[in-house]
Parts: sequence; C-alpha cells; structure tokens
Amino acid sequence: MAYATIAGNRYNVRVIQDLADNWSLEVYPAPDERRVKTFEPFKNWPVPLCIKVRADSREDALSFALDHMKKLGKIDDFHLDPDERPKPAAAKGGPAAPKAADASGEP
Repeated sequence: MAYATIAGNRYNVRVIQDLADNWSLEVYPAPDERRVKTFEPFKNWPVPLCIKVRADSREDALSFALDHMKKLGKIDDFHLDPDERPKPAAAKGGPAAPKAADASGEP
C-alpha cells in the first residue's frame, strides 16, 4: 500500500477516479481506530492534502501525483509497492534488426 511521509509521520494515500481520465489523490493521516466518527458517518475523514491529475491509469496518477507533491515540498517522501508502479512503456519502432544471411550466401 502506498504511503507518504510528512514531518516523520506516515500518512495514508487514496486514489479515486473522478471521471474518465481524471484522478484525485488524497494524502491523509490514519484515523484513530478507537475514535468513532459521529458526524457524516457515510463520508470519509477530512483530507488535508489533495491533488487532481489527468492520467491514463491509476498507477500513472499515483506515481505522478506523489512525485509532484514531493517536488512542491508538500510531502517529504513516499513509498509505492511494486504492483502500484506504472508499467514500462512499450518500445516504439526502434532500430530494425539486421536481416540474417541466407544459407546460399546471397544477401
């Protein structure tokens, strides 16, 4: 599970898809398990940090948004599990492989 570090404290990270390609990344402290939320129990806890991004996938949104928040100085560091990282892009028409010579010796 992805998490962010702010001032030495570990914060949870949540990614929510808004529309087709729009994502919302929320960084929030883990709520106290013993504390009961008495107001608006159907809603999530308030979120101190939120960023909206447009990305092709959840993994791309998560990686980019956390990296951008770190560059802005909003978070100190972050951690992504291997399955949460974006998949490498496929190579686009790289250099053609040389043709193998025939057994007859003709090019």
